Amino acid sequence: MKQLFRRTLSLFLALLLLLPVCAAQTKKQVTGQPKGYWPYHVAYNKAVEGGNVDEILKKGDALLNFYANYEINTDIAANSYNVYYYRYLNSIFEKRGDYAAAKDNLEKLLYVSEIAGIKDMDTITDAKIRKIDPRTGVFACTADSSTAVYYGAKWEPKAGVYYGRALNAVGGKLMKTEQIANESIASIYLEVGGTTASGFSWLVDQVNNGSRALLFCLNFPKEGTTVSQINGGWHDDNIRKSLAYIAGLGCPVFLRIGAEMNVWTTPTTPKAYKNAYIRIAKLAREIAPNAALVFSVNCVGAYGDDMTQYYPGDEYVDWVGVSLYYNRYMNAKTEAEMDDFGDLYFGIGSWGEPVASVSETVEHFGDRKPIMITEGGVGHYNAAKHTDLSDYAADRITRAYRTLTMVYPQIKGIAYFDTNTDGSDYLYDLDGSQKARAAYDAAVSANETLMHRIDSAAKVYIPLDSFCERASTVAVSAYCYPHYSGDVYTDYYLDGALYARGDGVTRSVTLDTTGLSVGAHTFTAGFSNGGQ
Repeated sequence: MKQLFRRTLSLFLALLLLLPVCAAQTKKQVTGQPKGYWPYHVAYNKAVEGGNVDEILKKGDALLNFYANYEINTDIAANSYNVYYYRYLNSIFEKRGDYAAAKDNLEKLLYVSEIAGIKDMDTITDAKIRKIDPRTGVFACTADSSTAVYYGAKWEPKAGVYYGRALNAVGGKLMKTEQIANESIASIYLEVGGTTASGFSWLVDQVNNGSRALLFCLNFPKEGTTVSQINGGWHDDNIRKSLAYIAGLGCPVFLRIGAEMNVWTTPTTPKAYKNAYIRIAKLAREIAPNAALVFSVNCVGAYGDDMTQYYPGDEYVDWVGVSLYYNRYMNAKTEAEMDDFGDLYFGIGSWGEPVASVSETVEHFGDRKPIMITEGGVGHYNAAKHTDLSDYAADRITRAYRTLTMVYPQIKGIAYFDTNTDGSDYLYDLDGSQKARAAYDAAVSANETLMHRIDSAAKVYIPLDSFCERASTVAVSAYCYPHYSGDVYTDYYLDGALYARGDGVTRSVTLDTTGLSVGAHTFTAGFSNGGQ
């Protein structure tokens, strides 16, 4: 059995890590390549030509260890880059399940590329460091919210997660009334300069029954052009009218302002965007103080784009939103695989893991703001190629709705884009795929953190080693997604003896404590790929 990870969890266990203190080694300074490097260089190149991975690693380490005796310069960095880049390009450590070594290699690759003056490695390197992290964790699901992540933001639940979908209506009649009956949020789309919020009162009246929150998505229809118009005051009256209507609503209200600016095709500047957002935010604070303001990005921007440059500041943001799509192909018209470059960077196909895809947003903003997935989903049918993608979609929906709120308790809202749009190659409407809808229904039913009403009780996930309750049973779940390691099994051990194998995407097991003796016990989760 190839053991990937093991975590020991006990309220009574403490680990002391002793690090030896070594005298600093004085490194030699040289210009160009140091004398004696050539035999190491030749041996490494021959190993690469031979293709034996063990020999490639051995000879590469020999060269790097030789260089470790010298102060790094551009020539040493350039040759070291070749070693690290080969390991990165061929995913050598990842395929061996050694994700710590893979991360270390990527960090060193980034370091030497900067010294060697090799540009553009930072973007893809940073992305891969983030995406290959298995994010191994073991969690308990509990009704005790005393240790839950909570920021005190407007309309933020102490425990639980709003969930729902974009509303659909035909001929003035709300559709999917049965599906949304037990959901706690519904989203409605507006456009700056278009029909104001009051123009959707007929739709709001059909869902505003005291059981759910409303998410108004105020889009900028002409993207960068609309930004300029907002900053010029062109749409103040239109925006004020929408805010006046929103101010009169008695339910929790969220206002998403100009979302997905990091993937717009009609560009703007970060400064111009922030000015437009702030202009609307100030109006909202004045006219509709009941609305929680949502700054919302796409989970990944155009290549190399930094989502944080658009952030208008904590004063104008109550929640941070994110659009989270995890489709099968980057280009639906060709269905071409891009794997470890495009697919990895944009979170597509085999790299379309919801937890990994949302990680950048959570890491940037989740230390101070609750996170809401303001829209997202997965195409279950490719209309461009007439390809049924239901199996893929069902798997990703299950992963999203079972694991996102477990791994990231900062996520306090999820709205599915349950509709099809003109011109889109992908179909998202859940009713269009029996498998996708069944996966959604099963996942939201099983996730006890999702609120079925805005006032309903819900549970939270906390790290298992933070769990401290008197309970006869403990619901234990785990997460681990090592991309290159195939199927990974989770086995739980109680006091060193196999207790159970985790079940399903959340690797769940129920720990029965009634038969345990008084005293300390150790509960361990082991993750492996291969063997029973």
